Order: sequence, then C-alpha cells, then structure tokens
Amino acid sequence: MRDRITELDGVRAIAVGLVFLNHFAPTKTAPWLDFPRNMAWVGVDIFFVLSGFLVTAILLKAARNREGYFRNFYARRTLRIFPLYYLLLTASLSIMLMAKGGALLGEMQLSWGSPLWLYAYLGNVRTAVTNVSPPDYFVPMWSLHVEEQFYLVLPLVVMFLSRANLKRVLIAAVFLAPALRWLLDWSYPDLPLLQFMLFPCRMDSLALGGLLAVASVDQDTMKRWRWPLVVTTACTLLIAVETFRRGGGTFDGHIERTIGYSLFDVACLGLIMSVLSLRGTAATAWLNWRPLQYVGMISYGFYLLQYPANGVFNRAAYLMGMSTAALEDTLVKFLGVGAICLVLSTISWYLWEKRWLAAQRLFRDPPTPAPEVWVGSLNRAGGRP
Repeated sequence: MRDRITELDGVRAIAVGLVFLNHFAPTKTAPWLDFPRNMAWVGVDIFFVLSGFLVTAILLKAARNREGYFRNFYARRTLRIFPLYYLLLTASLSIMLMAKGGALLGEMQLSWGSPLWLYAYLGNVRTAVTNVSPPDYFVPMWSLHVEEQFYLVLPLVVMFLSRANLKRVLIAAVFLAPALRWLLDWSYPDLPLLQFMLFPCRMDSLALGGLLAVASVDQDTMKRWRWPLVVTTACTLLIAVETFRRGGGTFDGHIERTIGYSLFDVACLGLIMSVLSLRGTAATAWLNWRPLQYVGMISYGFYLLQYPANGVFNRAAYLMGMSTAALEDTLVKFLGVGAICLVLSTISWYLWEKRWLAAQRLFRDPPTPAPEVWVGSLNRAGGRP
C-alpha cells in the first residue's frame, strides 16, 4: 500500500467528529445523544490505533536505509506536531497571564500545576496522578502527550529489533496494558485517569496498530477476508458497547478502564482493517466524500482548537446579551462552536501548519527542495530553510 490511503483521512474525520460530540453534544436539544456522547471518547482510540499503524509503517520503511533514520523521523514529527501545539499553548497561557492580573494562571498553578508539564509533554502524567484536569483549552493535549511518549520508544525498537522480535514486543504490549490497568484499578480505585491517560496503560491501542503494519498483509489477502473482517468488527463493537453500558456508561467505570478500553481498541483495529480491505468499493466510497476528506486534512487543528472555538462562541454570546449557561449542550452551541472551529482550523492549516509541513521535504531520503512558499517566508523572516 505505497499510495496514500485517502479513506483513512475519512476515518480521521470520523474520529475528530466523535471527540467533538463528546465535548459538545446537544443533549438538551436531543437527550438521546447522552449515551453516544459518553461513549464518543473512543474517537481518541481510533487516532491511537491509526497512529500506531501509520507511524510503524513509516519507520519500517525508513529502517531499510539507516542513514538519517532518527533525524528524519523526529524532524518530520516535530514539524507536524509542535508548531500548532506550542503556538496554542503559549497563546493561551499569555491570555491567562494578562487576564485579571494573572489570577487565572495562578489558579491553574494552585489547582493543577505548572504549565511546564504541558511544555514537556507530560501533562497526561500530571493529570493522571492528581486526578485533576487542567483548564479546558489544555484538556485535549493529553492524547498528544501519550503519542509523543510512544514516538520516543517506537523508533528504537523498530531500528534495533528484528521484525519477529518487534512483533513479540507489540503483542506483549497489547496484553501488558490491560494487566497494568487492572493492577492500578485494584491499587488506586479512586484515580481513574491513571488508566485513561498514562502511556503504559494505553499502549495496547498503539501496539495493535503497529502489529497491523508489521504484518504487512497484501491487498489481495485483505480483499479475500473482507467480509469476515467486517462481521468480526461489528461483533466486537457490539460486545464493547454492551460492556460499556453494563459498566455504567462512563469512560472511568471499573469494567471499562480494565478490559473495556481493550475491547474498543480491537474494534478500532477491525474498523481500519475493514476500511483497507474494502478500498475502491462502494462500501468505502463515502469516506472519500470531499467535505469528509477536508475535515480529515485539518483534523489536527480541529482537535486542538475545539475549546478555543468554544471560548470565542461564549464571548460572542455574552456580547450579544445571551446566557452561556442556557446555551450549554444545545444544538445552537453545537453548530456554532463547530462552525467556529472549522474556520479556526482552516486558518491554522493554510496560514500556519502548511508552512511548517513544507519543510518536511528537507528530511526525506533523498531530501527534496522546499516549496517557494516556505523558502520565501523564511527569507522574509531573515532565516534559512
């Protein structure tokens, strides 16, 4: 599968849509959305499994030519993830510092901790051990911290282990994660975010995606097994949903945070495998729908900018004399925040993220010249590509 798998951009759109539903579902307008909203955190797990698959595949390919292996991988990841992340983090903290004489930032430090945890990509650890979430703007960042910790480990094992041993390590991770979650649930039953946010407890989702990449299943084989895959995925999803329901219908129930996460991760893996096996058929053609593809393209910004968009919406509602409390969990707010987030994500993509992504061309083997848009912007800023 050397070509770009466009259907996976559609899967990204679904994943970020589920996260948005989890944050802003209009349950006042549509009470029947309450259960789907509580379960929509699984969008993050789709991202985890997808990242495990794609990043492992990239590393396996890069490992054939060891020259520049670590430099190219980390440079490309840095250019993709850091610019928007640190821009949003620094801008948010600056606003908090200026607002109310720095009182908001002081409150954050007292209730949650130092912003340095976020700068070091360790906010997930701080939140997990304290069981206290940071201000809303920083809440989605925990999953990026988990993935960055994964990126620190995976390139090493791909480079220095044989494919067979790599497979064994990934399989071990799949079983070790729920065992760690069970142990932590038994030891610290009142700290549910330990299981939800710590990398060792969520590594099964990333490892499952990695196993799919290591398996290197060809397209013909996938096609022959497509319908058994679809049926198995549907059955696994039903079991995962029923387990979630019986466990209380929350992400932090004791059943969910021990075995439930793994069930949903297997269902997410099955979803991705089913999509790959059905590529080019009517069953996956809708994933190539242009609006869905567009949301998939800007999904990183859409994921990070949801709460800033919520802040813009609340401010606009206040200026118009509307009650933000009355608008909470309504269809008006759901559509309004979604539209604002789409605009902010589009601006971020075209004016910020794409300029950094263009520089990834310098870290290919062999490197290719950066587009003029990047070179020109750097020259104007007095830098060099």
